[in-house]
Amino acid sequence: VFCADKTNRDYFDFVFKFVVLFRECIISYKKGEEFVEKEGSAECIPDMCNEFVGEFMENNDFFGLDVNELIKIIQHCCNWLWEKGFTTSRLSLL
Repeated sequence: VFCADKTNRDYFDFVFKFVVLFRECIISYKKGEEFVEKEGSAECIPDMCNEFVGEFMENNDFFGLDVNELIKIIQHCCNWLWEKGFTTSRLSLL
């Protein structure tokens, strides 16, 4: 919803795919009990980024998404969560 009126259709489709896939990754870790949820919080999200790219996406051939674009959107997503106060973890960009 946040990006719908700020992007073109192609990029919105990319954002939508990212959100759905990242959600699936979080759910899969939650089911495996490797995931610790803090109710009403997104504290775990920045910590899950490496698993998302390195395990979930890589094991599924990145679902045809460009890896560099994927990394950029992860950085933007984590920064947005921090700016909005959904997490106290700030992703450091190297």
